[in-house]
Amino acid sequence: MIKLKPRHLPFQLSFMTMTVAAALIITPALGLLAQRLYDEEELIRLKTEAVDSRIRADMAERGWLCPSEGPAAAHAMALQSGHGVEILRPQVAFRVPLSTGVLAARPPTGAQVMVASKLLREELGRYPTTFLRDSRLRRVLLCDDLYESNREIPSMPNYLSTLVLDVDAPEEYLRRLVHHEVYHFADFADDQEVKRDDRWAKLNDNWFVYGNGGRAMRDPRSGDLTGDLPGFLSQYATSAVEEDKAEVFAFMMVEPERVAEIAGRDPVVARKVRAMKDRLEALSPVMGEEFWHRQRLTL
Repeated sequence: MIKLKPRHLPFQLSFMTMTVAAALIITPALGLLAQRLYDEEELIRLKTEAVDSRIRADMAERGWLCPSEGPAAAHAMALQSGHGVEILRPQVAFRVPLSTGVLAARPPTGAQVMVASKLLREELGRYPTTFLRDSRLRRVLLCDDLYESNREIPSMPNYLSTLVLDVDAPEEYLRRLVHHEVYHFADFADDQEVKRDDRWAKLNDNWFVYGNGGRAMRDPRSGDLTGDLPGFLSQYATSAVEEDKAEVFAFMMVEPERVAEIAGRDPVVARKVRAMKDRLEALSPVMGEEFWHRQRLTL
């Protein structure tokens, strides 16, 4: 033990007194700050829930309701209770005016709803619940004959925290499409921006310039996975930076072994896979390496 000499005691006692006094002042202040931050976060959460409740009530009045019977209802209930995502179906044809034009569709058949509900339970069920919450995906509206501005489209993400999905498509295509659209939700939740991403664009070779957006690339085969397009996993990925990111994510989910094989010989794709992992983990820590290990993506 070190003994203090008498002449040092006044200084030591003074220092200890100041330390204790500072602690008495700072500790309640930190507690007050933490409580205030918690209160602000709780207030934001309550306001968000209130707004979403009004949106959901408006959708119910429009006739967008949950499947009420049979296997589809069981799948929908399991997805909502387990992962917080609701499945809806319109009861009649609808037309909704948006800033990009009129969104229109008609109700799907009972058979389509059953297949799509099972598929959604399986594919969205692969994600941690907190990731879907962090991505702000709350609902999926199942439709048939979906159009935007008189142009047929397969889906529309981020409509009032809802994915509008045309289910008249092969199951294999729908599975990939669901993950593609989930990433659009996560991308927007990250920084409220999807159309511009300079950091991602710099992962490409210097000469590359993206196209005119996904709406300008309508070839149904443009979304096929390919290992013959340096830096990209599909032709559709070259249409826009937001589509490139969504395609990388979707193929990481549905074709992980093939993506790993392509990344092993394509350094640009390898950089994009690494960047995608980092971004998702930053948005939602549950999307770390353990998650990708379960998806059999080893890279």
